[in-house]
Amino acid sequence: MKKVLSALTITALMASPVFADAQHKHGDDKTGSMSGMMHHEKMTSMNEHMQEMREAMEKIKSESDPKKRKKLMEEHMKSMQKGMQMMNHGMDKGMNKGEHKKGDKAEQMGEENMMNKMKMMEHRMDMMQMMMEQMMEHQSEEKKKM
Repeated sequence: MKKVLSALTITALMASPVFADAQHKHGDDKTGSMSGMMHHEKMTSMNEHMQEMREAMEKIKSESDPKKRKKLMEEHMKSMQKGMQMMNHGMDKGMNKGEHKKGDKAEQMGEENMMNKMKMMEHRMDMMQMMMEQMMEHQSEEKKKM
């Protein structure tokens, strides 16, 4: 019981900055809009790729011909590898960009930049979880012999 309570407390503490972001805004959302658009494009691309992998897994599950199933499994593996490359080479590029200026505007930019980094990390973790789910399903289907 103590372990469960501790785990819930830690989870709540870690999630609170994410929920605080919705209520705590500085300035307008136009600062950094170009990097935000690039991030949005990458996320959209990755989400589309994840949907394609889910559809491929559904085809694998419904295929009864062993040769076609094997081909679908190979395509799904390549798709997972491409997804990992997209995550490794595309999504983390913006996380190292910092704003280094003086004054109140710099402080505001620093806080916005930190919130953007937190959002990017959250999205990246979500994508990693989805990739793990795909890998687990792939392994499960791989073990099934037709």
